[in-house]
Amino acid sequence: MLSYANVGQPQLTEDGIARISALPVPAEAKESFCEGLAHFQAGDPGGALAAFSRSVELAPKFVEGHVFVG
Repeated sequence: MLSYANVGQPQLTEDGIARISALPVPAEAKESFCEGLAHFQAGDPGGALAAFSRSVELAPKFVEGHVFVG
């Protein structure tokens, strides 16, 4: 789902976006997760943590969200 091409910086591939879109979690949780990745890639850990945390609050069983909160 994620590509670690740039020195450990995760980037969503088209396949990754399709897999996230197919997950059985609310759209808001998916949007927050993608927002978190954008913040993370931009070097904004505070923004990333807030977005990933929101994703987990909206969908407590969203494993990818938990991984990035941790």
